Amino acid sequence: VLSLTAYQMRSDGVEVAVDLSTDLPTLRGDFHQLQQVVLNILNNAHHALREHEGGRLVRVLTRRADGGAVLEVTDTGPGIEPEDLARIFDPFFTTKEVGKGTGLGLSIAAGIVASHSGRLEADSEPGSGATFRMFLPSGSRAAEAEPRPEERSARTRAPRAGGRILVVEDEAPL
Repeated sequence: VLSLTAYQMRSDGVEVAVDLSTDLPTLRGDFHQLQQVVLNILNNAHHALREHEGGRLVRVLTRRADGGAVLEVTDTGPGIEPEDLARIFDPFFTTKEVGKGTGLGLSIAAGIVASHSGRLEADSEPGSGATFRMFLPSGSRAAEAEPRPEERSARTRAPRAGGRILVVEDEAPL
């Protein structure tokens, strides 16, 4: 994921410091889903720093913790307001301008981490950047227990009769 974001970070003057532990326990999980989580967190840090005056640093580290491993991403951006911090994992919540974000990234990321028996947390002080921590237990098989959507048979995805869907959209073109 670091190599995927390196060019954009460098182009926007964002320094990336990496401190990856060499003694992490074995983790089990869906590589692509976990990659999506890390990519989302790094992209959010990059977006926070792009318009930020002053130092632009993203620090990525891993370490052993709580019978598993932690990935920690810290940025030196503007930080997250306390009222926003309480909602950042809510579906459709975004602090970005209209048309710039869906508000699904962190909600989906938290769901992916939970499906791996882990947790995703965030800490921030306005004006002092933000830190996201992904905790994953060692040897978790939770992600392997649930088949991928493309692997499920049509019988396991039977539609529910009589359901309703409500769609609310405030953008006229959509």
